[in-house]
Amino acid sequence: MKLKHMLTESTYTENALFCKKFILAQPQFAANKWSMIGGYNYRNIAGSDKLSQHAYGNAWDWSGSKSTMEALKNFLIKHGKKLNVQYIIYNRKMYSAPSFNERTYTGLNPHTDHVHVDFITGTKPVYDLYVNAKLEIIFDRFYNMITKNPKKYFSPYTSLINDDETGASNFLIDEFNKYVWRFNFWNRVVDEKNKQNMKTLSQLIELISSDIKNKKNEKYDVIFYKNNGSSYTTKTYNFKWIYF
Repeated sequence: MKLKHMLTESTYTENALFCKKFILAQPQFAANKWSMIGGYNYRNIAGSDKLSQHAYGNAWDWSGSKSTMEALKNFLIKHGKKLNVQYIIYNRKMYSAPSFNERTYTGLNPHTDHVHVDFITGTKPVYDLYVNAKLEIIFDRFYNMITKNPKKYFSPYTSLINDDETGASNFLIDEFNKYVWRFNFWNRVVDEKNKQNMKTLSQLIELISSDIKNKKNEKYDVIFYKNNGSSYTTKTYNFKWIYF
């Protein structure tokens, strides 16, 4: 992926930074899906004497496959209000806040090879959306680690001679602490549902860690509160330690 005119975070508006992080937090829009993400560029709108929102660090251009760009366009329309989106332009069509109804884009650049998005000035991003998306990825990872494919992660702690339950237990806790520290969630989680998600995950890791040490195979039905942009829905994980 080529990162074009990225510069530093201080170059961009809060809305632009938040939206980029939120998009990349979605598995279907991971970094390897994009051939180029264009950001800051001090220039005019093509064919005009007016500065582009790129010149203010308040816009992104996303280039990828046609199906990925189409999916991103629809994603931005769906979440546009929460993300403080002002305009979406793609494939000769434009979608403007607050309705995001489709209309023909008559600008010089048809935007057939990238999705353009810029943001309403003077507004603040809703970080709970980003935090929730990242939390879901972490829940998925620990489900895969503990229940779906534990041998991939815990094979260093078992052998034909001796199993190291304490080592495996400590490894699990270290992985949890690493993710919490990396994304700084404890300081950023302000929404009550996200707080509950963090509490649930913390309690689950403690329980599974104890099960590993004590060679137990308890099952835990865990509820994750998923932010869909306008409300929360629930997603159930069936955790169970089954390796040693």
